[in-house]
Amino acid sequence: MSEVVVTKTLSALSDTDSRAPNFVPLHKTFVVKGTYPKELLAAWNAFNKTKGSENTSPTEYDSVTRHYIVMALGFGGVDLESYVLRSYNKAMSILLQVALALAVAELELEFEHRDLHWGNILICEEDVPEFIEYVVEGNEVRVRSHGVRVVIIDFTNSRIFKDGVVVYMDLSVDEVLFQGQGDPQFQVYRDMRAINGDDWSLYKPETNALWLDYLVDKLFNGIEGKRPKFAKKQRDEAVKKLAFTKECSSAADFLKQSLPLFTAFYGSDTNDLFS
Repeated sequence: MSEVVVTKTLSALSDTDSRAPNFVPLHKTFVVKGTYPKELLAAWNAFNKTKGSENTSPTEYDSVTRHYIVMALGFGGVDLESYVLRSYNKAMSILLQVALALAVAELELEFEHRDLHWGNILICEEDVPEFIEYVVEGNEVRVRSHGVRVVIIDFTNSRIFKDGVVVYMDLSVDEVLFQGQGDPQFQVYRDMRAINGDDWSLYKPETNALWLDYLVDKLFNGIEGKRPKFAKKQRDEAVKKLAFTKECSSAADFLKQSLPLFTAFYGSDTNDLFS
């Protein structure tokens, strides 16, 4: 239920006084009960065979009494992990779109994503406008898209403050989450826990800054065997210029500190941003 509430609330930010159009749209939610449909099971098995799934097979659920929540979501695109990044400008646009979306949600909802690895950042190239438009603390901001639009998904672990209530997932009960090794995302989980002392009800926007620092690494370094397809010199310079991300206290703080790098995105003169 917390995921449904968070998803619905963030979806609404595409059309509010504080605007952030990067959260996946939620069209409708259903609660269903009974046997898992054979067509969906076949699809799950096919996906698991070809790409591998980290989730439990639906065959392990009770087929009579199990309840499911079905969310009808908008089209998001391809996940950043699978996306072939061929342009420095696209990389910078993706970073700024994510940072702006997180900052708006912080300011409006005390939002923390808490699981923003590159599988939860989708890249859409269909019907992308020249500029992505935001409203941050009453200021209109336009970001040059360079042909890509970010869609942020999966709010299972997320936290918001809405109508006087903290909506969140208590990650302290999932010790396995903090035991992963290899990819930097697993260290981010441990760093988040160090920040909030394992009290996941608290608002600690530093966690969003941790994920932005992680995103900088993925956008400009990638992983072995999957590097971005633009000049290494550009990538190295970007990592150097964005090193301050490691010291940021929130996504909003990231935006303020990145002003020398991202041209005047708090003002109205943003037409040349990333041009």
